[in-house]
Amino acid sequence: MQGSLFLAASRDYDLGFTCNTWTAAALQRAGLPVDPAGVVLARSILAQLRPFGCLA
Repeated sequence: MQGSLFLAASRDYDLGFTCNTWTAAALQRAGLPVDPAGVVLARSILAQLRPFGCLA
């Protein structure tokens, strides 16, 4: 598509490494208490953050 930009990924997408896993890894790198291991669904990230008061 004209005007689109696609970037090569350094890792393949699969059920063990989803967009939610990428998000969890980014939050961990940002210093939040998140472990991306085993994260498949967004609720897995939210469950890890809730005890630390990171969510309303």
